Parts: sequence; C-alpha cells; structure tokens
Amino acid sequence: MKIRLGELKKIIKEEVEGAAAYRRWKEMNDIHTPSPDYNIVRMSRHGYFKNDLPKLFDLKTSASNYYDFFNSVKKIGFNYPAKPIYNFYESRFKATEELDAAVKEFKELEGRFEEKESSNETDAMYGRKSYQVVDKKTGDVLDRYKDRQGSLGT
Repeated sequence: MKIRLGELKKIIKEEVEGAAAYRRWKEMNDIHTPSPDYNIVRMSRHGYFKNDLPKLFDLKTSASNYYDFFNSVKKIGFNYPAKPIYNFYESRFKATEELDAAVKEFKELEGRFEEKESSNETDAMYGRKSYQVVDKKTGDVLDRYKDRQGSLGT
C-alpha cells in the first residue's frame, strides 16, 4: 500500500495535534500544577468567583501590588481564602473574556479524551489495573499507565 506525501503529512499533523492537546489537557487538569492560571481555570470551571469576576478584575487592574489587591478584596467583603485571591492576582488573565475562553478550551479538551481499562493476565495475577487514554476524535492511544496498588505493593 502506497501513501502519498499529502496523506502522510495529514497523518503526522493529526498525531501531533492529538498528543499536544492531551499534554495541554493534562497540564491544565493536574492539581499539583503550581501555575495560578490553571488553578483559576479549574476554580472558574466549578463556578468559583462566578458573580464577582468583573469586580475582581477591576480591583486587579487598579492595585499596584498583591497586598493592595488583597486588602481591597477583603474591604469589599468578599470571603475568599487567601490562596485563591493570590492565584487570581498572579494569573495572566486581564479580563473576564480571557478567562471564559480558557475555561471553554478546558471543557472542550475534557470531553475529547477517554480512559479505558486495558489490563491483561499479568496485571490480573498481581492485582493491578492498566489503563490507556484514547483520543475520541482519532481513536489513537495517547498514554498508558498502571494502578500499582497490587497485591505485592509494586
């Protein structure tokens, strides 16, 4: 079977785009990521800061440093803990539209990947499970990992 150059380029492009999208989704979904941007996206996805975003962005642009921003947020009466306020101040987002676009991108990526069990006889023998992450769009396997909580603790 011969593959034309154009078809080969298309296959390579799809493979690279799928892997890049998975890396982006994994990076955005990692709860241990120190980036304030992704923390804000995750919190906004669940409705945190929902009604207060315009006011918080106004306070962020008018504050000269984090200390002023934190005091003005507390002065208004918002009862947010210090860490989300810090993440909001340190994030790259300057307006509600930017944050909404990032949340929309996250939701699109979230529905694109599926985790399937792929255990075999060896996994069953040791009491562990294997998983693979599949791109629903292309059907490609992007990642494989094992739940190593088996009977031998390995």
